[in-house]
Amino acid sequence: MINMCLSSLLVVVYFFLGCQTAPLEKAIPENYQAQIDTTIPLDFIMGKFSPDSHPNFVPIPEEYSNRKGHYLQKETWQAFQKMYAH
Repeated sequence: MINMCLSSLLVVVYFFLGCQTAPLEKAIPENYQAQIDTTIPLDFIMGKFSPDSHPNFVPIPEEYSNRKGHYLQKETWQAFQKMYAH
């Protein structure tokens, strides 16, 4: 029992001594300017749109869904069909 406690203590001490790391450098330069993509409307990003009337969305057939009313972006649907075919 004492050997097990000493072994556990040594492991804990070794862990804390081995976790010392060098100081981190700044990952983001001070003069960094964030690039904001304004080509995607904010309402789209926030989900404030109706996929059934959006030109970039297609309905998912019932054979691939558990109910009506599910939509995917065209590109995603095409990738799904390609994956499903294999």
